[in-house]
Parts: sequence; structure tokens; C-alpha cells
Amino acid sequence: MVFIMNKFNIVGNNHIISQVNSWTITKNYPNAILISGAVGSGRHTLAKSIAKAVVCSGDNPPCLKCINCKKAELSIHPDIEIITGAKGLKSFHIDAIRDMRSRVFTKPNEAAKRVIILENAHNMTEAAQNALLKILEEPPSYLHFILTCDDNSGMLITILSRCVCLHMSPVSDKDGIEVIKSVLSNNKNSKNIIPNDEILFFFFYHARGIIGRALELLIKK
Repeated sequence: MVFIMNKFNIVGNNHIISQVNSWTITKNYPNAILISGAVGSGRHTLAKSIAKAVVCSGDNPPCLKCINCKKAELSIHPDIEIITGAKGLKSFHIDAIRDMRSRVFTKPNEAAKRVIILENAHNMTEAAQNALLKILEEPPSYLHFILTCDDNSGMLITILSRCVCLHMSPVSDKDGIEVIKSVLSNNKNSKNIIPNDEILFFFFYHARGIIGRALELLIKK
């Protein structure tokens, strides 16, 4: 059994799917997007899907067929840059932002747009956030930022005011368990042994509705 998800590869969160889909229809994307949610909630997956849509050269982005989508899927697109902050609080320093800012006025290589994904943005120091704010205020027309974070409480209000904020919520038991079954059935490390629904519900409950967290618990089991 394979659980078929939407083209953004996220489960539940229909309000987010609707909003992002409206951007793809008009091909008009915010200059800055902040995606918050617990680790395993799909925030990174959504960020990569939006980035793929931004660089897509086909119809109904992401079309998943054009060369831009295929390169984005393989994480080799030259116009999508991912900068990952360290995991510790306040470990995402100003030097990383300054280094990024030195490249923002480089025009796209292959697509019409460029995307910079800043992961673990909640770990940015205040100085790093203020350095980022300078480019968020007047970004090049071809550049889009996507920030991901655990929650936005650690972000400066001035940063939040420049971003469209999306929050990934836990998913329903039914949808979560169906996705877990599908992933386990296609995961070589799981040996294709799928626990019964009662066991899956137990793990999903303890993961608080976060699919990635539940899968991590099950695969390590």
C-alpha cells in the first residue's frame, strides 16, 4: 500500500496546502516565508517543495517533470541554497548570514528565481537576525527566502513582520498511521514488517501526532 500525498508531500495541514497552492497558481511567491513546527512535522519537506515550485519552469508548479524540478528533487539545483544553522541555541552566528549576504545579488544560474533556505532559524543570534533583516527589507526581485524553525518565539518581531508565517500542526491518527504504513512498507531498513494498527497508534500517540518522530521511534525499535 502506498499513501498518495499532495504534490507538496505533506500530510494534513490543509490550510497550508491551500495557501501554498494559491501561490503556485499565480506563480507569485512571498519574498520571505517562515515555516515553524516540531522536528519531524514536515517543515523541511515543505520548504524544499516550495523551493522546487519557485524554480519550476513547467505548468502547475511544482510540475515534477521539468529539469528544474528534477534537479531540485535531487538537491543539486544551483539556484536553491540550503544553509543549516547548528542545533544549539544561539549557535547560528552572524558570520553565516554575512557570508550568505555576499552572494544574494548573484543572479539565478538556470531558473528565473533563486531560493535560500535557512534551517534552524530559531538558533540565530540577535545579531544574525538583524543582519538578515537588512536583506529581507530590500531583497532582489529574483530572490526568495524560506526560514524553518521549531517555533517563532525566538524570532525578532521585525523578522516575523517581513515573513509569511506557516505553522505545521500535528496530523490526525488516521492520516498519520496510513503514511507510516506506506513509509515502512517501502523502507529497506524496516524489513517490510509492518506492526498492527494498535502498535502504530501507540507510537503515534507518544510522538504527539508528528509523523517523523513516530517513524524515528519505530525504525529504532
